[in-house]
Amino acid sequence: MSKRYKEFEKKVKLFYTDCEFAEYIANNHTLLRDKTNSKGFEFKKKKEQYQLLSKVSSALERKNIAHHLRNTIYSSFIKDLYEEVYLYLFDTLTTVAEAFPNNSGRILNECKISINPNEILASTNHFEALKVVTKEIFRFLEKEKSTKKLIMKISKKIGIDIDSNILEKALPFLDLRHVLVHEDGKPSKKFLTAYHEYFKLRNNEKKLRLSHEIISKAYTNTIELISEIDKKLEIKKLI
Repeated sequence: MSKRYKEFEKKVKLFYTDCEFAEYIANNHTLLRDKTNSKGFEFKKKKEQYQLLSKVSSALERKNIAHHLRNTIYSSFIKDLYEEVYLYLFDTLTTVAEAFPNNSGRILNECKISINPNEILASTNHFEALKVVTKEIFRFLEKEKSTKKLIMKISKKIGIDIDSNILEKALPFLDLRHVLVHEDGKPSKKFLTAYHEYFKLRNNEKKLRLSHEIISKAYTNTIELISEIDKKLEIKKLI
């Protein structure tokens, strides 16, 4: 596997470890009680350090705090996961464009971009100038606001074919990021219909509840997707 993939995997594993720790805290919120023993945390004795936690007295309050923390970490994980996928694809496109200048026509194909000449002139070397161009290509591709189209078009530009089953398994969780960021966690009917196998609203709730199962699948399926891309790049000797 490439160095870039190993960096991606290392970061995502760290993010997922945060999720597991948050899950542990949520499942063991009774350990946050004030009772003095070897397993407890004495927040009341450190009121200056834990101004709000020192005031928590009931089991229900502790449970709500622990569950809110878990949900916050889960949401952050989905956002960070998407960001790492984005960076991996951007770096890959730039690397392929630099290593194989003969592919520049295919990489630029159908992309109408506008570049500030000052950004090119300010570049200290060819690679930095190339990053300016590929950044604009990414912005152009993102205008369609479709994660699937973005990944498919980038794969076409760098000259690889991605297993459609692997891509389809990762898409629900990459698209989930848009729901969390742009829709305040409230999925549209279109989203729920497209990914009904993975996401469902409970009772009359409008926001999605992120579960350990959802986060686990997001982690596994996205790792598999980037691994698939990296292997195809190596097979074609593009990295």
